[in-house]
Amino acid sequence: MKIPLSWLENYVQLPPTSELLPRLTEIGHMVDGFVRLPDGQCIVSLEIRTNRPDCLSILGIAREVSAAFRTPVREVRLAAQDSSICCRGTRLCVFLAYQRRRAR
Repeated sequence: MKIPLSWLENYVQLPPTSELLPRLTEIGHMVDGFVRLPDGQCIVSLEIRTNRPDCLSILGIAREVSAAFRTPVREVRLAAQDSSICCRGTRLCVFLAYQRRRAR
């Protein structure tokens, strides 16, 4: 799983990468790689184990980093979605919202 550190910073205060990467491995998330892109963005590639589905999102990894470094997780406000589309909890709802935004 590739994780942009700039996205992770939205949820939790990050330590320097020299501390973050070894600690992620210590808590069970094997670091497959680390890349610094030309635009300055850093991306960490992690191997997430099958018994840890809670870590298959940025928020899940943020919670892990938070616990490992004893820092709080920040609440991130999400933008409100178009309430005129309602499919009563089906997968179709996400598809229709995407199609509607794309058509604008």
